Amino acid sequence: MRGYGNELEVDDPYLKSLVNASNNEVLELASKYFKSRKQSIELNFSFRLYYYWQTKINNNEDYKNLKLNGEINKANWAIALNNTTKQDDLLGKLKSEGILEQKSFIPDLVLHGGQNNIENQKLVVEIKVFDRLTLPKFKHDFYKLVFFQKLYNFKYVVFVVVGDDELAIQRNKVLGYLNKVQTDLANTKDYWFIFRSEYEVYSQNLENIANFHQADIDNLNI
Repeated sequence: MRGYGNELEVDDPYLKSLVNASNNEVLELASKYFKSRKQSIELNFSFRLYYYWQTKINNNEDYKNLKLNGEINKANWAIALNNTTKQDDLLGKLKSEGILEQKSFIPDLVLHGGQNNIENQKLVVEIKVFDRLTLPKFKHDFYKLVFFQKLYNFKYVVFVVVGDDELAIQRNKVLGYLNKVQTDLANTKDYWFIFRSEYEVYSQNLENIANFHQADIDNLNI
């Protein structure tokens, strides 16, 4: 099996643990579904990622005050802001994308202190299938993650793209979509993408994603 992954330029153990969990061989089992059961890729991948990540953080002191939840309901705090006089760029964009009108969100994975602990927001993750990732869907999820980053104060937000296409193809499609959104609304250093193909993984933050090259993947031997 060839190696995959990349060396993160951050010391945050929680973000690294997510990327390492995405790298694990157990997730290659999901590749059996890539061509024959397109409708279940997100669910299948999310479940396996949750399971493997959970096994790695169980009994780990670094996580003793944290909970890993899958598809947990998060109330939309922005609703209360909708009627305020302060309509900055982010709120305006959330409203134009229909996000402000949602009563709640159900992200795929959340690493946090719990529903009543807003001071310990570590990671929120959205997982999307590459060949079903249209521009409207990308824009909605892109801004939804900005919402979690700015209004929920999550340290890191992570957009996972999974499919059987080569990583460079996935990256180029996302780059094209990024030209259609306001990336300056996000904290680009802490907004991450993980690209997962059948047997490869690559991760990069929004600040540096344009520097991602196929040669970087070909030279990996981790």
